[in-house]
Amino acid sequence: MLRSIADIRTLSFVFSYFLFTALAWLYFDKMTSLVQGVVVAGLCVSSFLCAVIVHNVIHVPIFRNRRINAVFQIILTLT
Repeated sequence: MLRSIADIRTLSFVFSYFLFTALAWLYFDKMTSLVQGVVVAGLCVSSFLCAVIVHNVIHVPIFRNRRINAVFQIILTLT
């Protein structure tokens, strides 16, 4: 299914991005200002890294199946 075993790292990073974003969305109002700042900075860095992933996935698809690549690229538009 994957072209390379190293693509598991890409999939896990995208999954962790969505998990981190969801947790920040749910608990942001319960955090102190300092923690909110750290969370926002972390989300900014994660968003930049996801932009790099989007760029790379468009040039070098990570799945062998074209439809799965298309679905994954649609998912990446949410980052």
